[in-house]
Amino acid sequence: MPLGDLIAKLRDAVGQPPITESYDDEEYFSEQPEWFSVDKVTLSVEEDKLENKDEMTLVAILRESKNVKTGEIIELVTAFLPAPGIDALKSKGYSAWVKKEEGGIIKSYFLKP
Repeated sequence: MPLGDLIAKLRDAVGQPPITESYDDEEYFSEQPEWFSVDKVTLSVEEDKLENKDEMTLVAILRESKNVKTGEIIELVTAFLPAPGIDALKSKGYSAWVKKEEGGIIKSYFLKP
């Protein structure tokens, strides 16, 4: 199912109005940026291992990111492309890089400003 259709379906299910933004999955993926280094990853959040399953992944990242210093990287591991979360963190000044792994795993990296 295309990401835009999924978002529309989820918004409808929770009673939110449709959005006019368009999400194209491929626009989120790019080559590894110069700022990325695995040594800078100081926080890794795996969506399927969150203790509070009712909590949105973005909320967990924002809570945990308080302990991350400027120039350090947060890793988010999901089974889906967390496009709205990526957009939200980018709007807060984070740099983002997203890559696909084998088995459909998506790894998103956020450089704290």
